[in-house]
Amino acid sequence: MGLGRVPSYGPWLAPSPAIPSNGVARSVSDYSEKGIPEIAGEITSYLAAHRKAADTLEGVAGWWITRHRVEESQQRVQEALDLLVAQGKVNREPLADGRMLYSLNEDDSADG
Repeated sequence: MGLGRVPSYGPWLAPSPAIPSNGVARSVSDYSEKGIPEIAGEITSYLAAHRKAADTLEGVAGWWITRHRVEESQQRVQEALDLLVAQGKVNREPLADGRMLYSLNEDDSADG
């Protein structure tokens, strides 16, 4: 294989995780210090939910990771909104399409 040529792997053979596509071996601590295990977890979560998914580096970074973070973020935001509604600080009104509309509860006398 000449310089600049990208190796081709079939579905039965993937590069070793210890030797990334650039050919430079890294230690496990190198990965941990950069938050790589968390990103790897997001990728495996996406693949578990979408078993036939396949994409390029750009697609994985721009779609799989982004989508996972949006879904996770929406869940956390929903929990925060539920808390604020329970505390009486925020109103929740259903829309015709089934989604909810949130707004400040002007009647809430508690500040902050």
